[in-house]
Amino acid sequence: QLFDPERYHIVLFDQRGCGRSKRGEEAKGQLEANTTWDLVKDMERLRRHLNFDKWVVAGGSWGTCLALAYASRHQGRILGMVLRAVCMFRNEELEYFCSPTGDNAATFPASWQSFAGWLPWAHDASARTIAKAFRRAALGEDALLSPSNAVHKWSSWENCLFAAKPSSRQTCTLMPATQNTMKASQSLPPAQRPTHPWPKLNTNSMQALLTMHYVAERAFFPDGFELLDAASGFHFPLKLVHGRNDRVCPVANAECLAAAIPHGMAELLLTEGGHSQWA
Repeated sequence: QLFDPERYHIVLFDQRGCGRSKRGEEAKGQLEANTTWDLVKDMERLRRHLNFDKWVVAGGSWGTCLALAYASRHQGRILGMVLRAVCMFRNEELEYFCSPTGDNAATFPASWQSFAGWLPWAHDASARTIAKAFRRAALGEDALLSPSNAVHKWSSWENCLFAAKPSSRQTCTLMPATQNTMKASQSLPPAQRPTHPWPKLNTNSMQALLTMHYVAERAFFPDGFELLDAASGFHFPLKLVHGRNDRVCPVANAECLAAAIPHGMAELLLTEGGHSQWA
C-alpha cells in the first residue's frame, strides 16, 4: 500500500490510452491527442472537477516526468511532491535506456542485440530513432516485424532492465547527447510495408506502445525545454526516492533534480533497489 487512506483523499486516474481511458479497440487511436501536455491539461481538469485548491502530486518512473511537467505549468496548485524513480526524458537519459552507445547496451549486449538487432541500422541509431521504428512496427507498418513481436521485444528489453540486480553499487555517468545524436533522433530510415496486413495489436499492449510513443517524441517536449530548468523555480517541498541500481531511470536523474531544486526544498532518499517499487 503506497498511500494511507486514513490520512489522504487518494485520487488515481488512467491516463489517455490506458485502462478506462482507452478509445475503442484500435491501437493507433490510443496515440491520437496523446501527449504530455494533453495529460497535463487532463490533470488540471481533474483538480478543478474535484474542487481541490491545491494537492500533493505523487508519481513513479514516467509518472515523475508527468508530475514535473504539470508543476512547470501549475506550480501554484501544488502542496508538495513525492517522486520515485525520477525520469525527465532528457536525451541523455533516453540514450542510456536503449541506444547502442548507452550503458545498458554495453552491460547487456546479448539482450540489446535481441531487442534491436532486427533493425539493420540500429548500431548507428539514437534511442529515439529506435523507438520510432518500434512504434511503426507495433502499428503494423513494417514488413520486418509483426506488431506482437515488436511489443514482445520491447517488453523483454524492459524486463531485462527491471530484473537487473548488480552485486555492487552501480555508478552512473550520463553522456551528454551530441548534436549528431539529436539530429539522428529526427530521421527514421524507410521500411518496407507488409504485403498483407499483420494481425492488429490489441489494446492490452498499450503500456509498451505508449512507452515507444513517448520515447520516440521525447515526451513531446520542444527543443530546448528541460524539466531541470523548470524545477529550478519550484517553491514547494519534494521527497525523492531512487534506487542506486535502477537500470531504467539512472540514479543520476534524481541527483540532478535534487541539485536543481532551490536549497532546502528537496529531500533525496537513495536505496539499494532497482527500478521496481516492490524490490
